Amino acid sequence: MRHVFGGSTSDYAMERVGSQLLLRPGATGTVWTAATGGTQLTDLTDLTGSPVAAVTADTDGAVAFYGPDGASFLYIDFGYGHRYALTAVDIGALLADKLDKTGGTVDGALAVTGPLSAPGGLTGPAGATYLTKTAADGYYSPTGAMLGSSNLSDVGSMRMARENLKVGRSDIGIYTPSGWGQFWRAKRDAAAAGTALARIVTVGGSATQGMYASNPITKSWPGVMRTALQAAYGDGGGGFMTSSLSSTILAAGDAAALAAWTTAGAIVGQTGTWTQGGSKYGPGICYLYTDTTGGTMTFKARGTTVKIYTVVGSGTRPSMTYKIDAASAVTVPQPSGTAAIQVTTITGLSNTTHTVVLTCGTTTTGNYLSVCGVSGENTSGVVVHNLALAGARSDSYGLNATTALNSTWNGGVDYPCDLAIYTAGPNDAAANTTGDAWAANVAKWIKAVRDTGAATGDTDIIIAMPHLGTHDVTNFKYQDYAERGRALADVYGCAFVNWWAMGRNSWQYWNSLSYWGTSAGTGAAGTDGVHMSDAGFAFMANALLPLLTS
Repeated sequence: MRHVFGGSTSDYAMERVGSQLLLRPGATGTVWTAATGGTQLTDLTDLTGSPVAAVTADTDGAVAFYGPDGASFLYIDFGYGHRYALTAVDIGALLADKLDKTGGTVDGALAVTGPLSAPGGLTGPAGATYLTKTAADGYYSPTGAMLGSSNLSDVGSMRMARENLKVGRSDIGIYTPSGWGQFWRAKRDAAAAGTALARIVTVGGSATQGMYASNPITKSWPGVMRTALQAAYGDGGGGFMTSSLSSTILAAGDAAALAAWTTAGAIVGQTGTWTQGGSKYGPGICYLYTDTTGGTMTFKARGTTVKIYTVVGSGTRPSMTYKIDAASAVTVPQPSGTAAIQVTTITGLSNTTHTVVLTCGTTTTGNYLSVCGVSGENTSGVVVHNLALAGARSDSYGLNATTALNSTWNGGVDYPCDLAIYTAGPNDAAANTTGDAWAANVAKWIKAVRDTGAATGDTDIIIAMPHLGTHDVTNFKYQDYAERGRALADVYGCAFVNWWAMGRNSWQYWNSLSYWGTSAGTGAAGTDGVHMSDAGFAFMANALLPLLTS
């Protein structure tokens, strides 16, 4: 902005004559950056805003003008052998505005170069990149560096002080031990620099898979989270597309959602007869099998690398062919022998969304091609693999031996990640699973993630409790899972997120916020007992994002 110069009782054009200073009405002066030398400033205006290159004194000899944008101190020369300093006369008013104690907004970067302190014990060292609360109060209690507000909103990440804070948080529904996130944060920052791929895996039931978002891939809470993280740290690809997003799984119980999601492009295409496998194998703990020669499954995969996950062994298998976009079909044998997950990797693709068609080769009755899903990744950025399955319980991910092809493929050593988010629980409550059994299953999954095979424990984990809604009103076991989940977080150094507590443990409360969905699969508000609308999923994602971006 331009500042005003002159106009005061001392601002006149004058010439020294002997021992007197004589006014010089109509004198013309030039404006400079220094008392001697310097640069002449011609970007001036008069008080009406009209541009002038020099300053002309009025009929009384008085001087008043606007200086260049941002200048608050300069010199004026009327040609009488001396330059006079001028300070902007509106500086006082500007300072009064900036010193308003009622509050204000810092629009640019704020550098702290000396010790920082404030009433209540808010302190920080010189050059602080985060603040530490040293005196507890009702808002930041207890002491220590906190990640922010207990008043979360679905309209944003609510990053009050979270962007620069590096350690624990303890507002309602959120717990992080000091130092949590060291592995995720390092990989995330490397992803942003373009030098690494930061992987997130989410596991759980329908509340994590995306029932009933308008698109379970992009509008589930993992999908919303993916969009935000990739915008901030780089696009690591589309992640895993599970075979469970198919008519085989959804036609019987979710026909309306199947139709809506097919239109949204979120459903795996199928020809021939496909059946859900009876074991919880592979990423996504689901596979579909067919003995229809020429039967196909069509996936969408975004990224420069595509991976195809199939179950092999346990009998004779037909070959599989894959075709990516308009490229020629490639045949891949599916070996017999011991049951295993085979990964077919295709690299060197363009960074776009690819159509991947899998076809069952010549087969006979009882000889099956079994498909778990397809993933797309880039070489750097953030990728989110949503491996949740509607109906999953804690025991669905509770087989931690590598030969079980289960938890090690869902965030564990066979499908590793930098951050794993565990959300199985609501279906356990409906099934009357005891708290001890639930906790044991979670511990087995953590074992697979942290300490099986070559795993060295360098994965950060979040244990999260979706809102139970009215999914169980008989057994009353869910609070047992929350209690044990918080204890597991202490034992294993995990973060703990309780969306149920954030929702006041009340279906009616979230209903008043339009967070519950409808089985139509449109993302609109409804009265479902446990599945979210798009707004509900956005809230869930926004509750997590501050943990992942701080």
